[in-house]
Amino acid sequence: MPCLKLYFINHSNIYIMKKVVLSAAALMCGAIMVAQTNTSTVDQIGSGNTSVVGQVGSENLADTNQNGDDNDSSIDQDGADNAYQTTQTGDGNSSTVSQVGDRNSGGPYFHGTLQLGDDNISNTSSIGDDNDTGTLQFGSDNNATIAQTGNRNDANYNSSMNWGIQQVGNNNTASLTQTGDDNWGVIEQEGDFNESYETQTGNLNNDNVFQQGDSNYSFGNQYGDSNDSDVMQNGDSNSSIVYQGDWGPYLGNLEISTVDQIGDNNDSEVYQYDVSNISDVDQNGDLNFSKVFQYGDANNSVVNQDGDGNTSNVWQGFMPSSADGSISTVDQIGDDHISYVQQDGTSNTSDVDQNSGDGNDSSVTQNGTTNNSDVDQEGSLNTSIVSQDGLSHISTMYQFGDSNMSTVNQTGDTHNSVVNQLGNMNTSTVTQSN
Repeated sequence: MPCLKLYFINHSNIYIMKKVVLSAAALMCGAIMVAQTNTSTVDQIGSGNTSVVGQVGSENLADTNQNGDDNDSSIDQDGADNAYQTTQTGDGNSSTVSQVGDRNSGGPYFHGTLQLGDDNISNTSSIGDDNDTGTLQFGSDNNATIAQTGNRNDANYNSSMNWGIQQVGNNNTASLTQTGDDNWGVIEQEGDFNESYETQTGNLNNDNVFQQGDSNYSFGNQYGDSNDSDVMQNGDSNSSIVYQGDWGPYLGNLEISTVDQIGDNNDSEVYQYDVSNISDVDQNGDLNFSKVFQYGDANNSVVNQDGDGNTSNVWQGFMPSSADGSISTVDQIGDDHISYVQQDGTSNTSDVDQNSGDGNDSSVTQNGTTNNSDVDQEGSLNTSIVSQDGLSHISTMYQFGDSNMSTVNQTGDTHNSVVNQLGNMNTSTVTQSN
């Protein structure tokens, strides 16, 4: 009897253990089934609409809404906790979405592509984790492309309606490519025939483009880390190009560029290479042109043009020569002014003020260290030429009147020149050397 009792107890223990193991297995199976639950919703109203949804992974959410005819939508999700919503209202719209990674989402909340109009095309791709992207298009024949590779990239940051690419109008084109981690960018275009192409390669870059009007163009490239570019164009046929670094030895880091253009047919070009350069360009009027080229470290350029037909060229560093810690300020108020500034070396300073009249021309060339030039022109058709080569030169030039001409040449070290011209058609030449 003791043996039988012992066998019965052992048999009961075996049964209880099997029951516990089976229950645990059932719980694990249920947990796996819950973790692998993807959700897809498709609503179509109209004729000839096509929707394709592919989900691989767990807890992915896809929502497709099509209202109209001949719309085409594709959502591909591979990973976990991805969410995207495509809404197309109109005819002939096309949206293609690919999310590879975890926790990628669309625009505000989990919205992604919203197209209201006809024949709009949107292509969105996110590869990595925690990327946020969205497209909003109102009008017809708009084309938007967003591609993000890396982690925590945000294409909706700082936009007025929390969408990465916002296009309102017709025949607009936008493309935003972010490669790396923690990049932020947004493109907003209101009007017709606007184009914007922005590329960020590296980490912690920020790029914002706002264009209002017709036929505006913006192109930006950021290579390196922690670059910041802001472009605002209001008017028609304006153009902005911003390069912050390039491949090879010319990567840009910690560069800052701001471009504001109000009016028509204005053109701005900014090129920044190396580290911690700052450029600020403001153009108000029509047919203004500004070019800023910075090659070196910690250079600062400010260009302000208010009027029509003004031209400004600022070169801080001229390859293979570089500039470090140089400062250039150009202020032009009026029409048809021309300013040229070239700085090579270290800690040079140039200030050009063309604050009244029309058709003034100023040229400043600095090569060396801690040279300082100040040019003030008030009147019309004045010409100023300043050349400084060496160390710690100072040139101050003031022209008040019309058709005055002044030339200053300084070579060697520590020369000082002051030229004041009041009246019309005066001529001055200063040459200093040692």
